[in-house]
Amino acid sequence: MAAGNLVLIPGASGVGRTVFEQLRAQDVPVRFMVRTEDERAAELRRGSARRSSSAT
Repeated sequence: MAAGNLVLIPGASGVGRTVFEQLRAQDVPVRFMVRTEDERAAELRRGSARRSSSAT
């Protein structure tokens, strides 16, 4: 996958989180969506989610 391709991950607080972390480790641009605003979603925003300001 080319590093310039943006990947959207629905359900990033579930199984998609593993995909999110693997792609970010490869410096692939990632956006994520979560259905529920819970601790897992907050952790994505705080922690490993080296994200752009518009990703949610």
